[in-house]
Amino acid sequence: MDIPKLLSNICGEDAENLFSALIKPASIMAKDRKKDLLNIFMNFDLDQKKVFFDAVPYSGDMVDEQKYHYFGNNPAATKQTYVVRDAGSMLNFWLGKPKGIMQNLYEFIGDGKLKELLRECQESQLFDEKGICEAAIQFREALGEVEFEVKRDKADKGLYINGDKVSTDKFINFCLEDESSGKFVLVIPQIIKDGETICISQDEAYLTAITESLQGESVGSLAVCHLCGKSKHDINTVEYSTKLSKSSIGKVFVTTTVNYSPLFNKSNHQKNYSLCKACYEKILFGEKAVMRDYKIRVAGEDCVLLFAGVTDKLETKFLPALKANIDAVFNHNELSGWASDLIKEFDCQGIATYLGKKIHLYEFHMVFYRTDGKSTSVVKTIESVSRIRFEEVNKAFAKILQERFDKFLTSFSLANIYRMIPVSTNSKGEQLDIGRVLDFYSGILKGEAIARNVIFDFATEALEKGIRELNSAKLRNYKNLHRLEALYGKDYGKDFYGAEMVMMYLALIEVLQELKILNEEVVMMEEIGSPEVQYPEYIQEMEQFLTAHHFNMAQKKLFYMGVLMHLIGRAQYKQDHKTKPILDKITYSGMTDKEVLDFYLELQAKGRQYQSILLKNKILGVFEQIEGCVTRNLGDVDKKNQLTEKENVFFIKAGYSFCVLNYKNKGADNNDSSEK
Repeated sequence: MDIPKLLSNICGEDAENLFSALIKPASIMAKDRKKDLLNIFMNFDLDQKKVFFDAVPYSGDMVDEQKYHYFGNNPAATKQTYVVRDAGSMLNFWLGKPKGIMQNLYEFIGDGKLKELLRECQESQLFDEKGICEAAIQFREALGEVEFEVKRDKADKGLYINGDKVSTDKFINFCLEDESSGKFVLVIPQIIKDGETICISQDEAYLTAITESLQGESVGSLAVCHLCGKSKHDINTVEYSTKLSKSSIGKVFVTTTVNYSPLFNKSNHQKNYSLCKACYEKILFGEKAVMRDYKIRVAGEDCVLLFAGVTDKLETKFLPALKANIDAVFNHNELSGWASDLIKEFDCQGIATYLGKKIHLYEFHMVFYRTDGKSTSVVKTIESVSRIRFEEVNKAFAKILQERFDKFLTSFSLANIYRMIPVSTNSKGEQLDIGRVLDFYSGILKGEAIARNVIFDFATEALEKGIRELNSAKLRNYKNLHRLEALYGKDYGKDFYGAEMVMMYLALIEVLQELKILNEEVVMMEEIGSPEVQYPEYIQEMEQFLTAHHFNMAQKKLFYMGVLMHLIGRAQYKQDHKTKPILDKITYSGMTDKEVLDFYLELQAKGRQYQSILLKNKILGVFEQIEGCVTRNLGDVDKKNQLTEKENVFFIKAGYSFCVLNYKNKGADNNDSSEK
């Protein structure tokens, strides 16, 4: 995967207007969106020699961000010259730095009218090297005398009014004539002179300076550009790479470490990837566009989507729709209709007629990354996923859910996989073993073989660690697991967690077999004749489930042991053993065939122990019937159908899970004593 080339392909007709790619959406917390949203004009008034604020409504839908050119922060380690900032940055960029933005801008801007106005503001002591001059700030007249102080020490940093530390919003309200109860979004600086107002961020001199700083100079050496393949005199990869954001995936050029230089010579860095000025500008534009428009969250990690046509260049106008569909798969709400909605969205966007028969001839790459703002590291890449394959995978998930598991699962897609594999975190909240989830996604999306034992390793680990967390005094880890936080502290929490987890893994097994990427089949129904006995209705339900999901004799035997465990658990619950001690007899690390037999004998003994309870609750007959089902499947089993120790555990839990969810589906409490 050639990331620079893919970034350059994002470049459209607006490539020459580089600063347009810098536009970012304002960050507004969900809780604040219910408030009145306001922008703040910060006015540097040369006529009155003061700095005052005006509040105006925030337009939303990126209108103001584009109108006033909101670029966010300058890349790390570079001088802060972007003048439109979020309102919360008052302390950091206007008042709390050795050099505030206005001083930086004065030093950055070229000669001209704007430069002269900034010089006058400085001479009028509206700002200095420490930021806005405190004495120039105009507070509400109704406040009377105001003692205002900015503390910049690490130990004590903040804004103080009359000795009280205040927030940015509070500080702005102290400055406004009419105090607002809304939420401030953007701070937009203006200069007023002779009654004329100049918005700095809209001034041509400011925009030209920003554009030129991004473009760089056309200087370098003669070489062939790796990207366009042309011989150019402006090859200067080292210089151009410094202008790429350190917090984006565009910063793939290593130009400082000698280990990455051919022959360990620092002067040879450019030989790794020669780049001309025109191609650099395409990469720069693409970098900004991709990091703004094609970021999604997958498995709790930041991910960038890069698209490419296989035979023809994919028009950029179709990329937002393609991104939206991929995002919907990995981040959909728990809605059963997600799959049909996905197909509808593809059609309604007109993509189906975009290239005619060539509609399938595009692919996408997923780049998972982490950044601290100063550097970026790539966690994982999933390369060259075709539209055909992506659609095939999603159809398999939808088919298995709709045809076989709609009774037990409300939703099942690629998104669920992240909720099925335990992921631990460190004290900073960083995911430590997310790689195995991303590797699993990669295997599915690229059609690679997945080992049968891996599925059961993950399944038993998820059961063990999830139930352990639910038993603990506090949830400490593995919070990514399915509904763990929602079920914590509930009497039925462990039952529902385990049951839903088992059903999701059964569904996953069938999806992988549908896609033909499981290295060995798990469920393969044997040809057996009709049973000699006529099953009662409640066992017929189970037999229908077992037949539909192609359980063999060995799996059925264990399934019915799980049903017995459920009946014993119900009896224990009725005797105020709320934790159902029988559940502790399961060893999630695996159970040998001998341990399984011992467990069955334990179940029989518990059946005798709780005989009166079972009889009282009209389920003694059920217990005896299920015992018979176990016995009928205890016969000689072909070696090909022998199960591993972890599979033994899983299929016991499958029987238990069926009972739990069947009760739920019938509208009965899991611990209800009524006969099924």
